[in-house]
Amino acid sequence: MEQIKDGVYFVEEGFRSHAHFMSDQNYSETLDCVVVACVDIVVLNPRGEILLGKRKILPCPDWYIIGGRMRPGESYEQTASRNIKRELGLHIEPQRFEYLCSYTSAWARREQPPQENGSHTSSAVMLLEITSEETLCIKYNEEYEDTMWVLPAEIETKTSPFTPIVKNMAFNVLVVMQSA
Repeated sequence: MEQIKDGVYFVEEGFRSHAHFMSDQNYSETLDCVVVACVDIVVLNPRGEILLGKRKILPCPDWYIIGGRMRPGESYEQTASRNIKRELGLHIEPQRFEYLCSYTSAWARREQPPQENGSHTSSAVMLLEITSEETLCIKYNEEYEDTMWVLPAEIETKTSPFTPIVKNMAFNVLVVMQSA
C-alpha cells in the first residue's frame, strides 16, 4: 500500500481498469448521476507564487488551478502527475506531490449538454513546488486562455476577485508555508 497523509491508496490484487472514453450521451447521463473524482494541483514557483489559469470551459470558466478527473486505479499522486503532463507539459514524478486539502463543488453548468444540468465534483488538492527551470518548460494546453502567478496572500484576501475555492486553497498553502 502507498500511504498518503489523509488516507490509504489500496488496489486489490487482480484489479484491472476498464476505463474508456464514453459517448457524449453516455457521459452526460453519467454526470447527472455521479460525483466525479478529481485531483487538482496547486503549483508553486520558487518565489512562492501559485499558478492560476483562466479556464475557457465549464465548469468554472474562471481563474483556477490545474487539475482534472481521476481514472480508475490511480492514486492521487498518479493522477496529479498525469494531469500536470496533460495541462502543463511537465514530467513530474508522483512522489513529488503532497496532499494539501479536499473539497467538493456542485456546479450549475457544465461543458457537456445539457449544460444547465451542471455537475458535482469531489477534489483532492495536491501541492507541487517546481524549480525555476521547470517554470521555463511549461507549455499550457488549450484549456486555458490566460495564466498568471499570484502570491497566496493576494489570492486569499476578502476583496480579491477569485472564487471561494481558490481563496481557500491559497489559505491552506499559507498555513503549510507558515508551518515549514
